[in-house]
Amino acid sequence: MKMTFLTVWAICVAVGLALGTAQDAASAELVKVPGMGELRISEPQTHKNLTVFVLYRSERPERQVDYLTLDEAAKAKLVEITEAKNEQVRQLAISYTGDQPLFLIAGELVTGGKQDRTLESSLVIPPGTKYAVLPSFCVEQSRWSGGKRFMPGNNLAPNASQQALNVGAQRAVWGSVSRYKSVLREKASAAAGTAAKPSRTSSLNEELADTEVKDLLGGYEKALAKVGSELACPLGLAYAVDGKVTAVHVFHSSLLFAKLKPRLIRSAAIDATVGQTDKQPPAATPNDLRDFLAAAGDGRKTTTELGLENVSIRYVNDKTFTSLLEYQGTTVHSQVGRFDKTLAGGARPRQTFGRNARQQWGNLLPQSNDGGNQPQQTVPRQSRPRR
Repeated sequence: MKMTFLTVWAICVAVGLALGTAQDAASAELVKVPGMGELRISEPQTHKNLTVFVLYRSERPERQVDYLTLDEAAKAKLVEITEAKNEQVRQLAISYTGDQPLFLIAGELVTGGKQDRTLESSLVIPPGTKYAVLPSFCVEQSRWSGGKRFMPGNNLAPNASQQALNVGAQRAVWGSVSRYKSVLREKASAAAGTAAKPSRTSSLNEELADTEVKDLLGGYEKALAKVGSELACPLGLAYAVDGKVTAVHVFHSSLLFAKLKPRLIRSAAIDATVGQTDKQPPAATPNDLRDFLAAAGDGRKTTTELGLENVSIRYVNDKTFTSLLEYQGTTVHSQVGRFDKTLAGGARPRQTFGRNARQQWGNLLPQSNDGGNQPQQTVPRQSRPRR
């Protein structure tokens, strides 16, 4: 076959690109993520005061678990989240009829019921789960009325609220929600050139559904939407606000990460908006991310059997909080956040761990057919909801 000049040129370009990609992968910086081993760090991308890194592997595995997310399952009418039978702040109930595993991410916001909530832990719900109890926290302090059903909020609680979830502090969750609400509304109104409107509710979901707040966050989301799209196997995202690494989320499935990436970027945008100042600090570097993760996976440890083959492993120290979800022996989600007591209402790490950890953290409890708890598992007693 006779090869033309254009054919030879095209082959050379293709080979050059392949070699360049291989060299880039080989020279990419590595970082160790708790529960996930070593991953490569993409080049940072920065918009205003927010810097994002994608954590990835150079090759995609042949087979990956295809999880459904809560919004996917809700749209397909495969999942129902309601108030638990005993109706208390720290518990919700879930039923799931899908035939794929359902992944729920820590900090997932849901609306409705007696008050809006956020999920305390990442969890995998197996196909055909008839009734199980989800650990939760309140993000709407002043309401305890209404119906029983919840809808996905399609948003994640930002880092300070996530920190409060990890140390088990409801008051700190409320404190972080109050701060995020007031700052988001003030900055969104200023950007739109309108007078700041008073909040109608105490729920974080109110601000995140506001048009002016969406417009404010949308600048970050649009600028960073395609981050990592050129990578073969992106597994997670790390972000830094004002030059300080704030949070890292890594998943064992690139399919799952692709579904959750928009919400992770929106959560990062919330932290960036609230933390933004008039100063222009230098953008974070891969070395900053490596130093941040060096402190992760250390400190006070809590291991909690959540039920349905889910195990939560958490570490909290004065610099970071780390949360690992293991499902059927595999780490599905690794989360590391910056620990900042000033952002979470002064919440400190729990002081009691070990044998009583299960009673402290609550359980994801499968129920018997009559709605009662299985005999080998107990539900921790909770205080009555604050009204």
